[in-house]
Amino acid sequence: MILNVGITPPYMHDGTLDTLWDVMDHYNKGGEPNPFLDGGMEPLALTEKEIDQIVAFMFALTDDRFANENRQQMEAQRAKARKSRPFRDQQMANRQKLAFEDRIKK
Repeated sequence: MILNVGITPPYMHDGTLDTLWDVMDHYNKGGEPNPFLDGGMEPLALTEKEIDQIVAFMFALTDDRFANENRQQMEAQRAKARKSRPFRDQQMANRQKLAFEDRIKK
């Protein structure tokens, strides 16, 4: 369920993603390579505009009773995303490199 998701950071089961932009970057590149990653997980190749539109949609799913908190959280997350996007990897999202390439270069 994604109702009120904008006001419930951090995200993911372990709280590692601070913003909804981080969540979108994670899924856009096809997740983090690991032995348990679902084989059906694929890069999405979303543009920055499309990511912004999906994040705006997720924030729009917040109950009106939380409108002030939602607005504050969206502004705070947007500001944080403008400074840092640690999970963003456009090359992986667009299949210009494969997930294992970073591991073998080390």
